[in-house]
Amino acid sequence: MELLSSNPIIMTAPLVISFFNIFSASTLRTFSEITPSGQTDLPTFAVFVITPPEVGKTLLETYGRDKLTGIDIGGIAGFEIKLPRVGNEIANVIDAEVQKNNTVYTLEMFYNEPSLEKIFDQILSTFKFTDSEAIVSPSPTPTPLSAYHITQGSSLNTYTNNVYSFSFNFPKSLFLYNSQSNSEYAGFLQKQGNINALRMYVDVFKNPNDLSLEEVEAKYNLKKNQGNEYALENTTINGKDAIIVAGNKSMRELCNYNDDQKRRVVVAALVKGSKYVLVFNTNNTCETFQEDWVSDIVNSVKL
Repeated sequence: MELLSSNPIIMTAPLVISFFNIFSASTLRTFSEITPSGQTDLPTFAVFVITPPEVGKTLLETYGRDKLTGIDIGGIAGFEIKLPRVGNEIANVIDAEVQKNNTVYTLEMFYNEPSLEKIFDQILSTFKFTDSEAIVSPSPTPTPLSAYHITQGSSLNTYTNNVYSFSFNFPKSLFLYNSQSNSEYAGFLQKQGNINALRMYVDVFKNPNDLSLEEVEAKYNLKKNQGNEYALENTTINGKDAIIVAGNKSMRELCNYNDDQKRRVVVAALVKGSKYVLVFNTNNTCETFQEDWVSDIVNSVKL
């Protein structure tokens, strides 16, 4: 193993480079050990070679994968962590780690100014293994699964929940309230003049005790909140048990228009999945009634 550099590294402070081959668990990595005569020359860079890996405490063991950043070190997937100084500590620390075969290489730099972090990046970019032995790489940090995604269609868009594995179509006049939406809640807005009005929300009600749809409806009070003139209708949607909250309303009742003709309108629904229930609810405004898209959304649900 060696560090190769085709271009000089320009620094604003002295750089001390130390190499340690660690064969004993009693070897301590303290600041005074990697600075000349205990002086606090910054930045200071050190390489620790630990053979075998279990002799020393690795970054992965110390901090856990979720606190580490995945990086490339000498063509191998490795990890990095930045540790700002705390209290009376005299320096910030950057640690990087890579494993090749039965050896762990830890690269460490102490520094006092954040602008000096670029020195560490420059050194890492020149790190190379010069032999041709087989490489054993740690597993890369997994990419977090996004909670949901939207697929644009020609006439309708599709919301897909990646955590609970369900989807439904919705009209292009609606758009997702991204800042408030997550794997268990999706809010849908619609332009109304100069504001974005909440038209519908979808909740994922966790149901490990297998409550009935009627019991879940009672927790949300969908019928009561929408009005006693609405009724609960048991049905199935794409093979799944469901309850629709629907009633007959007129334009005069909801929009104050001179039109007493009534028609059926769906204002809420529950669809039962595996260990969860999807709860659709609307604000039941004149605009929602006029466009009458709730029934189409609910009927498009796929679990």
